[in-house]
Amino acid sequence: MGFRRILMAVAASAGVLAGAMSSSAPALAAAPEAPKLEVEAPVHATTATFLGVLNPAAPEPTEGDTYKFLYKAGTGTECEGGGETSSRLSLGGVHEEVSETVSGLTANTEYAVCLSVTSLESPSKTTVSKPAVPFKTTVPPEKPETEPAPQVTITATSAKLEGTLNPLGTATTKAGWYFAYDEGSSCTGAGEQRTGQEPEVEGAALSEKTEVTNLEPDRTYGVCLVATNEFGNATVGNEVVVETLAPPPAIVSESGPALVTPVPVTGSMEATLTGTVNPNNQVTECHFQYGTVSVSEHEKPCEQGTLRGLEQGVSLTVTGLEPEKLYHWQIVLKNAKGEETKGTGTPEEFETLSSPSGVQTGSAEEVTATSARLGSLLEPNKLNPGGEAKYYIEYGEAPCDEVAEKCGTKSAEATATGSAQQEVPPIEVSGLEPSTTYHYWLVATNAVASKPVHGAAEEFTTKPAAPSVQTGVAEDVTETSAKLTGELNPGAAEAEYYVEYVLPSNTIERSATAFVSGRVQASVTPIVLTGLQPNTTYSYWLVAKSSAVSEPVRGEVLQFTTQRSRAELEAQAAAARKPAEELAAANAAKQKLEAEEAKRAAEAAAVNAAKQKQYGEIAAQTAGLLRLEAEAGKQKAKVKKAKSKPASCRKGFVKKHNKCVPRKSKKKGKVKK
Repeated sequence: MGFRRILMAVAASAGVLAGAMSSSAPALAAAPEAPKLEVEAPVHATTATFLGVLNPAAPEPTEGDTYKFLYKAGTGTECEGGGETSSRLSLGGVHEEVSETVSGLTANTEYAVCLSVTSLESPSKTTVSKPAVPFKTTVPPEKPETEPAPQVTITATSAKLEGTLNPLGTATTKAGWYFAYDEGSSCTGAGEQRTGQEPEVEGAALSEKTEVTNLEPDRTYGVCLVATNEFGNATVGNEVVVETLAPPPAIVSESGPALVTPVPVTGSMEATLTGTVNPNNQVTECHFQYGTVSVSEHEKPCEQGTLRGLEQGVSLTVTGLEPEKLYHWQIVLKNAKGEETKGTGTPEEFETLSSPSGVQTGSAEEVTATSARLGSLLEPNKLNPGGEAKYYIEYGEAPCDEVAEKCGTKSAEATATGSAQQEVPPIEVSGLEPSTTYHYWLVATNAVASKPVHGAAEEFTTKPAAPSVQTGVAEDVTETSAKLTGELNPGAAEAEYYVEYVLPSNTIERSATAFVSGRVQASVTPIVLTGLQPNTTYSYWLVAKSSAVSEPVRGEVLQFTTQRSRAELEAQAAAARKPAEELAAANAAKQKLEAEEAKRAAEAAAVNAAKQKQYGEIAAQTAGLLRLEAEAGKQKAKVKKAKSKPASCRKGFVKKHNKCVPRKSKKKGKVKK
């Protein structure tokens, strides 16, 4: 829509400048199409909703117009002269649906309504829907009577509400009902709440009652009974005031730590105590009481200060606690009336951390050459963490020093919690040396222990390790012998080693056995194989065996090839020379063939040159003959043309298109022949 059209829409909807603009329009538009109209059911006692359709038959969107609903009390067919809605701008669409809800109607009254549409470009062109649509407002329910709630039925959060429908006994329709209530003296405020809608009943002076249970303590509520009917009408009864009771504050729950440990930064002991309380809408003081002998030894205000309202959380961080103590605590509430509430029953408890005690070192199990599991199921590690403790194993090859309270390397730490003697899981240590005796003990410590606490020293011995074998390369290989090397870690025990090798017959032979001991990888004394066959490939590997393994340990499979014999080498040299001589002879023959082919190529080139020269001479002769033939043809055509051309025409004929034709006579129809 352009700027001019926007101005016209504003003028039409406000009723200003319409005449001036219409007079300046270059042409008047046709009156808008007749709209359709109906009244939405059900019609209430004082309100009605009108539904209309603009351009109901238009094949295409039309220009935007303005519309309004006209309504008038009575049973006639005219609508003008009564009430009307504000003018609104149509969007100009096909079958555009519009609606409007009007209020302030008179109950139980007949009305007529029309839909009026005015052209936006020509305000004098208006179409009103015909005939008027009649409707009738309904009869609202009779005003009910709300009765004061008996004081004995009012609690802190509930009240029984009572009232009477049709108190005058003049019911004309069925009536349903509900109670409306809101905090304050009005029952229909912004925070209005309702009981459930009850179904319609028919009769006079019907007593109704219900109970609401979602009220707040120590509050004033406005309550009224509301009557409804099947048309959706509602009539509000008189208001009554309900005041809920103000019970003492309540403690809903209390929660604190089962165990208190030192704060990592300060090292001091503190505990955070929390709870949920309900002041019941009264100004309430909140405190936490705690102590080791009596629950009321210490008392401090809640961090939230003075409370009011309903259920809410409270808390307090208690500092300066003593280690190795059992504390009792509770929440205390007191309202302005002096009513006091303490705890939820038995006072709550929490413990502060104590030093570990009763540390017992368990035995070693699952001992291998390089690892052990310390603290078995049959004889486990035990300790009292004193709340929460870290525990670990100290171990080493030297005996544990009781005076210095040291025992070598420290294992990874684990955590134990509780305040009673208990078994703790075993600790595995690894990276140990084979066939070595280790000493160890269990150690525990926590944040309040002045020094670590350890159990009795124990010991265990690791088992020998399996040999570690690496096959080495073959050295000094001859026609019939080879020296085989390798590396071996005996695993701290004495180990025997030898070489296994495969003969040409695919049988496995074994060398003589040697012995070595120690716990580090080292080169073995080489093993020499003899009696081998020349120019033969042998597969071999190093083998070791000790008391730590039940089966021999074999290294990687390698190969070597013995040297060739002298006779074989001479034959090989002769065979190598023969191909060289044969190659030289072949090269000479190849060169001879190449020379002969070059000579033949030169002779063929000379023959081709002679032929090319002869071809050139023949081509020149042919061209001369063609020129002579062309000149002869031209001469012949010239003679022929001269013969066919007449020199002059006889009397009575004229020359036309190089021919003699009879002359036409001036008299019509006669031609000389």
